[in-house]
Amino acid sequence: MAQNETATNRILVVDDDAMLIGEYLRCLGKDFEPDSATSTLTDLEKVLFGEETDEKGAAKFEVQSCDQGKIAVEAVREAVKVGNPFSIVFLDIRMPPGIDGIEAAKLIREIDQNVNIVIVTGSVSPEPENLGKEIPPADRIFFFKKPFHAVECRQLAAALCGKWHSDLSLRHANDVLEQRVWDRTEALHKLAYYDPVTDLPNRLMLLDELQLLMDDAESPDSNTAVVLLDIERFSFLNETMGYESGTALLSEIGKRLVRTCSDLVGAPQSVVGRFGADEFACLIAGVDDDAALEDVVERIKQSIEEPFLVRSREIFLKASIGVAWHPVHGRDSKTVFRRAEAALHRSMRRL
Repeated sequence: MAQNETATNRILVVDDDAMLIGEYLRCLGKDFEPDSATSTLTDLEKVLFGEETDEKGAAKFEVQSCDQGKIAVEAVREAVKVGNPFSIVFLDIRMPPGIDGIEAAKLIREIDQNVNIVIVTGSVSPEPENLGKEIPPADRIFFFKKPFHAVECRQLAAALCGKWHSDLSLRHANDVLEQRVWDRTEALHKLAYYDPVTDLPNRLMLLDELQLLMDDAESPDSNTAVVLLDIERFSFLNETMGYESGTALLSEIGKRLVRTCSDLVGAPQSVVGRFGADEFACLIAGVDDDAALEDVVERIKQSIEEPFLVRSREIFLKASIGVAWHPVHGRDSKTVFRRAEAALHRSMRRL
């Protein structure tokens, strides 16, 4: 959420008439006594607020007042800042010598999109549809004619506070739903594009990453190398060590390849991923010539041949390697990978 809203019945009353401010405080105060003709007010407030009532059953309001529009704007700003916003602002339309209620309402709306603004006027009201366009949303801007009956004021406050609470609950529910959708989308993306064993990019993601590296190259002829590795005898090791040890070994291979490629001098970008069951891919951007590529391949090969420690056991590995370059072996990621796979298969047949 944009602000840390709390469930309160906070009301800001803005009027330059001290007597009218006093009337607001009386009719919205906890000691307000409705007459018998308006006893249905209490029932309405119970429906709207449930337990948010005082010992007499009337809705409880926290009322703050001021006499100028600019002061009201700052009060709303501070309320939002501390996470305790107003549910309603009652704004007199004329408050000389300061800004009028319409201008104050516009400034308040910029600060708080959710507060219900009530323009209070004793003269002819502006056209509601026009003001709704000027100070949107239209369902949170209202007019109230003065002089008003105290019970009418309290009923309006009860209804708008209830509306504010309902809107707040709906926003919270939408936030929760949006977060769940986001989390699910992220989970599906990871499932589709990342290997669950090594947490590295999978074959599909590697194709996309290679295309991005090629697209981001300084020139169309900049070299990007694809180094494919097939871990020799991995199936045998996996069967003899057990699935859990095999999984741990794959994870360690991935981590070592990431470290090795990250340490390559002169290679500004690299991506490591799991290309198949016992195959890994290293994508290296900025490899300028054959000598640089040979050095990259040799360092990757040496990193694999250093012993791995899995469950207190040293394991020695070797890898068959196939290499392809962009743009020498293709102008798109699928073609370059296909050429790298062909080179890998030739390397495996020579064993």
